[in-house]
Amino acid sequence: MQKKRFGLATASLDALSPLAVLHRGYAIAQREDGTLLRDAKAVSIGDSVKVRLAKGRIKATVEDTNET
Repeated sequence: MQKKRFGLATASLDALSPLAVLHRGYAIAQREDGTLLRDAKAVSIGDSVKVRLAKGRIKATVEDTNET
């Protein structure tokens, strides 16, 4: 019984892991200073952003924003 609960707890933690989210196809976008981006209004055209993917990172320049 205790082994089963441990297995369920482990699976729940794994599902919530930021790395697991990345492996599902999501990305984490940050400003150059490392601040997480949660809103398109936080950047301007021409700003550089860092994007973390499941496998690697990219640096991109904002060309357009859509705040809807």
